[in-house]
Amino acid sequence: MKTHNVRIIFTSRTAEDMAPATRSVVDGRLGEGAAGLYLFFSDTVAGAGDVKYTIKIGPDEALLRRSGILALRQPLFLGKRVAGSCVLPAGPVGTQAVAEKIDGSWDSGSATGTASLVYELSLQGQYAGKFYLDFHFAARD
Repeated sequence: MKTHNVRIIFTSRTAEDMAPATRSVVDGRLGEGAAGLYLFFSDTVAGAGDVKYTIKIGPDEALLRRSGILALRQPLFLGKRVAGSCVLPAGPVGTQAVAEKIDGSWDSGSATGTASLVYELSLQGQYAGKFYLDFHFAARD
């Protein structure tokens, strides 16, 4: 897998929440593999502390992995509801998600790329919301 050090601008929002989108600018790595793109980075979650992310983006599928206090493993497939897992302060819970959009690209000529994920998530069978994750990344010198 070919890797690049990148600066990532990560924006997250939900459709149901009237709060503004959260935006983070972090340094991480981008991996180019046969199955798609991989983003590796760390960020701070309000009230939870530091977490590590691995985001895999392939054609019609993605995988969200977050380690730390709010661990998450959620596969995403376009139009197909799939099970995952999450560890909340109250303990582990089952998740299910269905993706509406999975898109990612990397232009090696300009050393820039974007990724976008839109999915609906349920926790323990209860609707948790529609999530919009957008990533913009560029190679660092």
